[in-house]
Amino acid sequence: FEDFSCPHCATFSLEVLPELRSDYVDPGVARFEHRDFPIPVDERWSWQAGSAARGVQDEVGDETFFEYAHALFENQGDYSPALITDLAEEVGAPGCAVQADALNETYRPVLESDRQSGIDNGVEGTPSVFVGGRPVDPTYDAISAAIESQR
Repeated sequence: FEDFSCPHCATFSLEVLPELRSDYVDPGVARFEHRDFPIPVDERWSWQAGSAARGVQDEVGDETFFEYAHALFENQGDYSPALITDLAEEVGAPGCAVQADALNETYRPVLESDRQSGIDNGVEGTPSVFVGGRPVDPTYDAISAAIESQR
């Protein structure tokens, strides 16, 4: 569970997730699922960046969603309609459509549903990670140990 405006989520996405992907997701040992949890850290961009990312996902697929999410976290703090558009175009998504998704919060019901699912599962902050349905500290070592214990 992540909020695109949360600095701790950016750290997780940029520093921890790539290693987890390499060691566990890419070889097929584990599956990574992103869930939105707008706290919101930023009343505007927690919702709009999430809507933009979901728009990219609908336009060009799951893998591109993760590429776009990574780019969003790399540019956290610099969000603007122009940046949302430019990043979408860089990953092959229609920038204007993604910008419209962001500004109109087209995917807010999806984000709200993910958020409610998080609340129902005890999420109180971001990033929140679950392995085998159990909460785990969002560190590489803790997640790795939890994955290994499930093997």
